[in-house]
Formats: sequence, C-alpha cells, structure tokens
Amino acid sequence: MHYLEAGSEQTSNRRLRELAEHGHAKIRARVAENPKAPAILLATLADDPASEVRIAVAQNQELSPAIRLKLIADEDPNVRYAIAEDATVPQEILYILMEDDHPYVSHRAHKTLEKLLGANRKGQKESSKERLLRWRANAASDKKAFGGGGATGFFASG
Repeated sequence: MHYLEAGSEQTSNRRLRELAEHGHAKIRARVAENPKAPAILLATLADDPASEVRIAVAQNQELSPAIRLKLIADEDPNVRYAIAEDATVPQEILYILMEDDHPYVSHRAHKTLEKLLGANRKGQKESSKERLLRWRANAASDKKAFGGGGATGFFASG
C-alpha cells in the first residue's frame, strides 16, 4: 500500500514527506521517483544513506540542476552511472561524467553522449569533435570546482 501511495501523483505533499521518512528504502525511492515530489523533498532524499534512493532522485525528470550537480559527485559510482546512462540529462553533465575516475561511469557517459551527438549531428555548426574538446575542457575545470568525486572499487556501495 505504501509503495503505491508513494508513487502516485495524487498523493499529497504532506503524505509524500511522511513516506520519505519511511524505514524501507524502496518506499523512499518510490517517493523520489514521483514526478510530483516537491524539490525540497528531492533535495532531502538526495542525501539519503541508501544509494537506491539517491539513484531514484537522479532519475526524476523534475530534478533541479543544482541537485543533479550534487549527485554527479556522489560517492557511489552506481548513482553517477545512473546519471551517465540517462539520455535526458543535459550534455554538459555527460561531459563532466566522461572525466569520472570510475571507468564504467566515464565509459557510459561517453556512450550516452556519442548516441546523443549522433542523433543531433544534422545541422550542427560545430563538429562533434570540436564540441567534445570544448566541453571536456569545461568539464575538467568543473570537476575541480566540484571536488572530483571518484569512487574506488567495483561499484561498491559503502
């Protein structure tokens, strides 16, 4: 019952706040997936100890850019990977994730961006290579500004 309620767009904000404090991570993750979840609630859930909740926050299409920027530096590579495989995130985010210390995250960001650039190739004034080089330079400086964020281990959750 709680799971369905947490995912329903008809659930009140007050009730979503209550469910966001539920003892089971699956319920909190379902709240994070809800497109009607308030931004303040998503910001709170972005700090949840369970990576599955932070992944659900990262995949919410209504997520603010500020919270997404926070999550691309998440300690868990699974969270960063979830963002890297999402073709709806801004390309700038993918360029930043291409520089991720975890090889699976950087590779997935590269593949997602490659797919996007291939789909948008028609009508581009700037070549894909030129754009990639420009954004890689920006991503490197952004990465320093955001403090890196590379995790060690093979998708280990901590």
